[in-house]
Amino acid sequence: MRRLAKILALVSVALVALVALILATGAGQSAALRLAARLASDGETSVSIGKLEGSLFGSGRINDISLSDARGRWLRIGGVAFSWSPSRLLTGRLAVTSLVVDSVEVLRKPEPSRAPSRSSESTGPALPLRLSVENVDFKLIDLSEALAGERIVLQLGLSADLNDRSSPSLGKLRLQRIDGAQGQLAAEFSFTPGQRSLALKIAGDEPEGGVIAGLVGLPAGAAVSAHVDGRGTLDAWQADLILAARGNPFLAGTLRLDAAGQVTGKATHRLSGEVAGFIDQLLPRTVAEIFAGETKLRLASEMTGLASGEPVALRDVQLGITTANAEM
Repeated sequence: MRRLAKILALVSVALVALVALILATGAGQSAALRLAARLASDGETSVSIGKLEGSLFGSGRINDISLSDARGRWLRIGGVAFSWSPSRLLTGRLAVTSLVVDSVEVLRKPEPSRAPSRSSESTGPALPLRLSVENVDFKLIDLSEALAGERIVLQLGLSADLNDRSSPSLGKLRLQRIDGAQGQLAAEFSFTPGQRSLALKIAGDEPEGGVIAGLVGLPAGAAVSAHVDGRGTLDAWQADLILAARGNPFLAGTLRLDAAGQVTGKATHRLSGEVAGFIDQLLPRTVAEIFAGETKLRLASEMTGLASGEPVALRDVQLGITTANAEM
């Protein structure tokens, strides 16, 4: 029995060494990519991964990746260059130095899946893996008219350092529209677990004729800007919100998160907020008269799970609206 166990151990070591040797070669890594594409494909979606240059385990480049359905290709990703440190996985960290994507073309929406939807509930603990990404750069994201109603071309960049509860986490994101209608969005956050403090900043603006103004129905496609600035501990956190058109704020308010003690044995927080402004210009004419003048919107709710790490749940949600003509 002991001899059989020794033979099985030697065979296992030999197989692992053989797999490692194969994956150390360009041909072996290309074969692994083809296998990954085959495993990711099913009866409704076909995944194609192009030629690999360099190494999967360090620095390399994949020429193209595409997704297709019964109607043909709907997504193409061109030129994916990457650099990362596999050895850092031994310390529990996925460390990506650089991920640069030349282009992402979304030609249309994919065909809806005919397969029954799967439950999104987690079936096990999260992987104990920290993530650091020094630079992610999508040079061109091309959203077709068939997808967005008009062609939209974007650039996206981000960086992040996401840690466990022993170290701070932070991240930055920038999104810029680079076709005819310029616009940009910038966001950054930092979270310090020891103090349970969160800082969040979001700032975005677009000129006349932009997407946001069209979606909310501002007259003549007015230039729009939005700002969110929040900071504090999770037991006493506040964010200031401002939405402006043509440089003039027309919605402003605050959002608060405060500790509310124990409710039914669970640590509970109180989420509250109030926004005031002139929203009649955002509404159809049939109801705009009801909201003429200043309107106040109020939100109040209890939140559980924030302190324990369990899924966050809202309950006893209350919404209130006060206008110059009525209160609801």
